[in-house]
Formats: sequence, C-alpha cells, structure tokens
Amino acid sequence: MAFTEKPPMLQGDTQQQINALRDYLFRMVSSLDNAANAPVTIAAASGNSGGDNQTDSDTLALIKKNAEDLKALIIKQADDITSIIDEKDGEYANKYFAKDTAYGQYKREILGDAQNYSYSMYERINNNLMDFQSVLAGQITRGFVEDPDNAGEVVLGIAISQDLQIDAETTPETDDYEKKYYKIKSNNFGLYTAQGWQFWVNGRKAGWFDSEKDGLLHVRKVVAENFFQVGGKWQLKISGSSGDELEFIYVG
Repeated sequence: MAFTEKPPMLQGDTQQQINALRDYLFRMVSSLDNAANAPVTIAAASGNSGGDNQTDSDTLALIKKNAEDLKALIIKQADDITSIIDEKDGEYANKYFAKDTAYGQYKREILGDAQNYSYSMYERINNNLMDFQSVLAGQITRGFVEDPDNAGEVVLGIAISQDLQIDAETTPETDDYEKKYYKIKSNNFGLYTAQGWQFWVNGRKAGWFDSEKDGLLHVRKVVAENFFQVGGKWQLKISGSSGDELEFIYVG
C-alpha cells in the first residue's frame, strides 16, 4: 500500500524542524515495500517511469519533496562543505559536497561540454533513512524539422532537449561542419529559430512565437489550472462549490 501521509508543517526552531522531518521520513520509509533494500532513485531525463498508478506517482512526488527539504537542512547545518569549479578547453565541471554528521550528506556534480553542446547534473541526498538520486541530462545542437505548416519546407534552428536525438542526415546547404544542421528525431524539444520559439510535444508543434507574422504566442491546447486573465482587469475562473461553474469577473 502506498504511503499517503502528507508531509508535516515545519514549525519551531531548526532542531525541532529537523526532528519532525526525520520522524516523517522514518514513517515514510518504513511503509514502503522493500525500502530497506531499494534506494529511491529519480532520473529526470528518463521520461515516463512506466507506472500506471497515480497513487504511486504521488508517493514519488512526496519523496522528492522531502528529499529537497532534507537537502536544504543538510546544507544549512553542514559542518563540512567542499566546492570545486574547473573550466578547461570548453569543458565545465562544478562539484559541490555538503556533509552533516547527524543528518546526512548532499552531493551535486554539474558537467558541461561546449564542443558537444551537452550538459548533465547529478544529485544525491542520503542518510540512514533514504538514498535519493536525481539525474538530469540535456543537449543543445543545430537542427531542422519539416515545417508542419508548409509541406516540403524545413525549419532551421537551435534544438534544446533533455534527451535530444538527431539523425545522421544534415542540411545540404553547406559542407562546412560547423554550420551543419542535423535532422531532429526527438518528439519533445524546444527549437529557437530566426522567427522565434517553437515548442514540440509528442512529435507535434504544440506552441510557437512567430516574429514575422503577428508576434503572438500560439498554442494548440491550453489548460488554465486556476484562472485566465485578460490584461490587468478581467479574469475567467472556476466558481461554485463543486467547481462546475465559470465566473467572468472584473478585477481592475
């Protein structure tokens, strides 16, 4: 059964907050199957976890939230901090380590490679109650996609994604290696073009700015979680005790 207890409201001085958080984490870990033998790992660049249970997703979100709280406490109380920054020939490395004897340790490593337009960040937060690891990786490269609004034409730009996949195929306009644009195979990415930003989701252009036309943001689907506001004077928001009504109000 998934752990459903909400995290505590941290009150009092630092020691009281730490004690409350430790007690909560202990109850959480004790309730999870095989928690003693299976560290909690979240890989931010891996996409969907494959699970189909919303409760399990909520449990992971709670674990991540409390890992972030624990990280903040470790950094605040740390009696040993090491920070190293190294830059050489287009490569960048930033290593940070904080350790508190009583409450655990936090490690972060950021790597960047300007030549390959790639970056990665690894974090680990661990003590005797949990071992939380997070991996974030990304890539930036020159790329092109077929223009969904103009058949037979392509759009050139700078593609950005956590897991960018490209094809060996390049644009035929130039043989200069430094100016080649590679065909983008990823389904989810951002593309910065000479005309503005494009946002691709699940292989479709879901949103875009176009400076050559109207200069406005276009989106195919919109969900307003709380309200929709026009300028500083009007709002369209959910109303009614059961949220089954819409209210258009003047707020200016």
